[in-house]
Amino acid sequence: MSTKESATPISGEKTRAPAEMIIGGIAEPQRVKRGEDFKLTIAAQLVDERGTAIPNVTTTWSTSTSGASFASGPGPLNGTLTVRNVQSTTNVSFIVSTAQYPDIKKTHSFTLIPF
Repeated sequence: MSTKESATPISGEKTRAPAEMIIGGIAEPQRVKRGEDFKLTIAAQLVDERGTAIPNVTTTWSTSTSGASFASGPGPLNGTLTVRNVQSTTNVSFIVSTAQYPDIKKTHSFTLIPF
């Protein structure tokens, strides 16, 4: 998945060097009805050391979790994770990075618990 970031620094400030990728929107653990698909939108942003958004970057989302995939959006850098037909407790792991700064990435894992 690739998207463009359109955020700009605070007026009058120059963007500094990218420092880290941050994500939000994930509680641990997540519960899902057995046999159903689990869908979660994850917010991401590349920021400098002050937390200012770095503009005009392209994100890449990846996962090695069986039955899981990512789709673009909603929003400029966000991704929507789908895990199909959850039958048993599943550890979900993913990586988000950028094409422009491939060494800056965020790896995250969480658990799906069916009920």
